[in-house]
Amino acid sequence: MKHSDLINMEMLRKQKQQTYDAAIENLYDHYFFYLERRINIREKVRARHIFCNIVGIEPSHLLLERWEDHFEHWFAFDYRNIQGTTMFDRFLRENNTKWTEPMLKVSALFLLITLEPVVVTSGCKNNLLEVKNIFTAQNEQVKIMKNSIHDIHNGDLLLIRKIKSGFRMMMIGPYWKIDYDKANAVIQKIEKDFKNFQKEFPGCAYRTFLKINGIHYFNSLRK
Repeated sequence: MKHSDLINMEMLRKQKQQTYDAAIENLYDHYFFYLERRINIREKVRARHIFCNIVGIEPSHLLLERWEDHFEHWFAFDYRNIQGTTMFDRFLRENNTKWTEPMLKVSALFLLITLEPVVVTSGCKNNLLEVKNIFTAQNEQVKIMKNSIHDIHNGDLLLIRKIKSGFRMMMIGPYWKIDYDKANAVIQKIEKDFKNFQKEFPGCAYRTFLKINGIHYFNSLRK
């Protein structure tokens, strides 16, 4: 293969990656604008009450930026209303005719977003983080989209939301850090809980388990 062909392939790969990244960021921005403007206040009041009960905090704590950010992303991707649907399901039904083709392609991936435990294998460099998925044992490169990453070390356990973006993953929303000295105990607990969940629901995927139970670890892991 000619050197010029390799350069062209690399350029195409970079352009494709930029297209995926832009589509995810655009859809994310559209979605959170929708949540802010179109969701009934009673729905959010109900969601806030449920969230506070799960993570074991007082409602006043949601006035703090850290907790508000965690709540907003749980509400966006994990919360289900009385009818059993997520807010993104509703957003998808009402808005998908207005999206670009790349946004339509990544919209299905948004349905899979949940809080996942990953172990840091290489600290954040150039807005990229190297992690290991504890369920699949796969190493993944994660781009930081909008949130800053600080005080992260190899071996730390993070609870993050991520989405496939072209040739890598992209982190969505805030992260929850568990220090490396506590990581093994927490991983063992998550794995044990997943095994018990599978006994009750045979064949259930780990993402389904995390969609239901991920946020519950905020309570037991809270410093």
